Amino acid sequence: MRKLLLLLLSLYFVVSCSSADENVPTFDKKFSPYIGSYTSGLISKKSTINIYFNKDISALKVGEVLSSDLLEFSPKIDGDLILRDKRHLEFSPQSLLNSDQVYTAELALNKLFDVPDSLAEFTFGFKTIKQGLAFQNYNLEAMPAGQMQYYRLYLNFEAADYCELEDFKDLLRVNKDEKKIEGRWLQGFGGTYLYSVDSLIRKEEASILTVNFDEDHALAYGLKNQKIELPSLNDFKYISYTIEGENSTQLKLNFSDPLREDQDLQGIISIVGQGDLKLEVDNSSIRVYLPENLPGEQKLKITPGIENILGYKSKFNQEISFKISNEKPSIVFLENGNIMPLNDNLNLSFKAINLNAVDLRLIKVYENNIINFLQVNNYDGDYQLYRVGE
Repeated sequence: MRKLLLLLLSLYFVVSCSSADENVPTFDKKFSPYIGSYTSGLISKKSTINIYFNKDISALKVGEVLSSDLLEFSPKIDGDLILRDKRHLEFSPQSLLNSDQVYTAELALNKLFDVPDSLAEFTFGFKTIKQGLAFQNYNLEAMPAGQMQYYRLYLNFEAADYCELEDFKDLLRVNKDEKKIEGRWLQGFGGTYLYSVDSLIRKEEASILTVNFDEDHALAYGLKNQKIELPSLNDFKYISYTIEGENSTQLKLNFSDPLREDQDLQGIISIVGQGDLKLEVDNSSIRVYLPENLPGEQKLKITPGIENILGYKSKFNQEISFKISNEKPSIVFLENGNIMPLNDNLNLSFKAINLNAVDLRLIKVYENNIINFLQVNNYDGDYQLYRVGE
C-alpha cells in the first residue's frame, strides 16, 4: 500500500493584499518544544504583542512587570512586559506603533528556561497595517431639526487602521463662497471617522461647498477633492444615501428638507421585487428597514409625494442601486479530506464569501511526527503545527 503523507492546510484571507512580508522572520521549528504561538503577520498599530509557551515558566511570578532586557524590539518599542499566566507573556506598548512598519523582536529564552546555547535567543517579527483613508459619502442634515435654514454637513471616511483624531489635523479644508469654514473630526464606529461642519445657511440660491485635501498630508493619498451642493430653500430634492445598522440592516435616504413625520410613504418608496417596507422619518432623512436575506444588487425607487415640514410634496423620481452583503467574510472547504495522496495533480476545492483574495499556506507534517501530532490533535486539528511540521 502506498504511503500517505498528512498535509494540513491553513488558509488566510485578506481584503486587499497579502499580509506576508519578506523582511519578517519565519518560525524556526527547533523552538517548537518551548514556543506555542506568538504575535506575527499583519497587526494593528494598537495591538499588544503576545507569546504563548508550551511549558510553564516557573522562574517568574504571574502578574509581575518584567525587565525590558527580556524582550527587545527593533525599531525600539517602549512598554510593559507582563507574565499574564505561567505560559503567556504580553507586551503592552506605551504608545501606538508606527504604521506600515516591520518590527523584529528578540526574546531571551535562556532567561525563562534551561535551553542549549543554540536556543538562547528566539527571534520573531510582525508588520503593522499600512494606514489609508477612503472617502465614503456625505450627509446634509437640518440642525436643529424641524427648520429649513441651518444645516450640518458630515463627511464620512473609513480608515484601514486605528487613528487618533489629531492625525487628521490639516488634512482638509472646506470652503463656502471661497471662505474657509471650520469643522471638527469625530470618531464613528468600526474604523469610520466623520468631519462635521455646523451652521451652514441655505439661501434663495444654491451654493457650492468645496472640500480640498492637502496632498502632502500623510493620509491624503488617493483622496479626491469634492464639490457638494447646498440646495436652495426652494429646491426640495434627494441628496444621498448611506447603509447603516448592524449587519447593514438600514438604508438611510437623505433629503434637502426636513420631512413631515406623520406621513404614509408606502408605495412612494419601494424596492423592486419586495413588498411593503418599514419606513421611518428622521429629521431630513428616511430610514428604510431592509427585509431579511436581501443580498446582492438591489434597486430602490422613489416616486413623487414625499412631504416636507411645510406640506410641500416632492415632484422628483429617483432610482438608487445598492448592494447589501449579509454574509461575513469567510472561507469553507467543500470536501472533508485531510490526507492527500502522493500524485502530481490535486484539486483543492473551497468556497470564498466576500473576499477579494485568498492566501494559501501548506504545512507538511512528516511521517515520523504523525504520532506526536495525534497526541494533541484529531486528523483535522491544527494545534501546535510548527512543533511537528514545516
